[in-house]
Amino acid sequence: MLEKGSKMFRVICTSTGGRPLTLSITGPSGVVETKIVNVSDIKGVGNDSFSAEGNWKKGAHEDMYVCFASNGVSNASEVISLKVAGSPTLLLVVQTSATSVIVEWSQPSGAATVTGYVVHYSDGVVN
Repeated sequence: MLEKGSKMFRVICTSTGGRPLTLSITGPSGVVETKIVNVSDIKGVGNDSFSAEGNWKKGAHEDMYVCFASNGVSNASEVISLKVAGSPTLLLVVQTSATSVIVEWSQPSGAATVTGYVVHYSDGVVN
């Protein structure tokens, strides 16, 4: 149930690498949900490769943000954490596939939205 005045937002994360992508969705109180996406070698999906903190790319829709992640590190897992500056009222993974994760959430009107992402690399498996 959305409170009056709240807005819905959506983030689509797509991996362009050949290794599993772990998407860790975090809010002010910590990790909410984690999804692992097993990705086959994809060509021509996007030219963006992120390895540090940065801003989301705004999608065609006003409230849609798009991020691309390329995991080219040998024997490593990649974690993308959403940086939520406000207090989301809902944070939900609505769809996963072999190549992407779609996240939706709502926030009270006027609350700060996602300000960026942080990519972390680690050798071995992310628990």
